[in-house]
Amino acid sequence: VAEIENRTRKEAIFATNTSAIPITDIAAEAKHPERVIGLHFFSPVEKMPLVEIITSAGTDDHTLARSLAYCRAIKKTPIVVNDGYGFYTTRVFSAYILEGAQLVAEGHDPVLVDWAARVAGMVVGPLQVFDEVTLTLGVHAMAEAEKYLGVASIPGAELVKRMVAADRKGKAHGAGFYDYASGRRKGSWDGLDGVRADLGVAATDGSVEALGERLILAQVAEVGRALDAGIIRNWRDAEVGAIFGIGFAPNTGGPLSYADQRGLPELVAALRRLEAAHGERYAPARTFVEMAEKGETFFG
Repeated sequence: VAEIENRTRKEAIFATNTSAIPITDIAAEAKHPERVIGLHFFSPVEKMPLVEIITSAGTDDHTLARSLAYCRAIKKTPIVVNDGYGFYTTRVFSAYILEGAQLVAEGHDPVLVDWAARVAGMVVGPLQVFDEVTLTLGVHAMAEAEKYLGVASIPGAELVKRMVAADRKGKAHGAGFYDYASGRRKGSWDGLDGVRADLGVAATDGSVEALGERLILAQVAEVGRALDAGIIRNWRDAEVGAIFGIGFAPNTGGPLSYADQRGLPELVAALRRLEAAHGERYAPARTFVEMAEKGETFFG
C-alpha cells in the first residue's frame, strides 16, 4: 500500500478483496491507514448480492461512508464487520466445510453428509462447496488459520491434506470428494475408505438429524466466537452475512435467530454435549453463556 500511495491522489481509498488477511496487516506500512478498508465480494460476483466491508481500528468514518455508498451504487448489499483473521463470513464458512470434512474423516459418506446439511436447511452441502472452492485452497487456508486460530480450530485437516496428495483437489481438477465428468458431479470418491483406513477409521453410518445438527452448530459456535472477538458490530448484519454470503439455513432467519428459536440455555447445553464428544471447537461462546444465564435473546 505504501508504494502505491506515492502514485495516487492524496484522497485515494485503498480497498482489498481479501477474504481472510487482516486489514490491519495490509495497512501496516501505509502512510494513511485510515483510508485502507476491506471490500470482500463473494463468488460468483455477478450473482452474489453481499459485500462484507471490513474496518480496522485505523479506518476512518469517511472511508467507511464512501465504501457503503459504493456498494449501494453497484446494487450490492453491504454488511460492516470489524477486523480480525477471516473477518466474519470466512470464519463461519470455514467452520462449515471443515466440519463436513471432519464428518467424512470419521467415516461418514460424503453424499450423506451433504444430504444432512440440506435437510438441516443449508443451501448447499459442505463437501460440494469444498470441491467448488478446491481442496488446494483449503489446505492453504488451513495453514494460515492455524497461525491465527490454532490447530484445534481446524477439523478434518489431515483428511484434506491426504486427498490433495492423492490428486483429489476439487471440481476444477475433476476429482475431489466427488468424481466429475465434463464438469458434472458423479458419485463420491471410492478411494475414501483407503484414506480413512490409513487414518485408522472405518466407514460408519449416522443419522441425518445428528449430522445436520453438527454442521449447523459448528457454524453457530463460530458465530459465537466472532461475537466474543468483537468482529460482529451489528446482530442483523450477522444474519444477513450468514444467509447471503454462505447460504446458512434461510428458514431459520440466520444463526442468531436460530439461537433465539432454540433457546440460548438449550443451545449452550447442546454445544457443551458436542464439545464433550467432539472437541473444543464446539465450546459455547462467552456471549451465549452470559445471555443464557440472564434469560436474554438477540431479537426478542
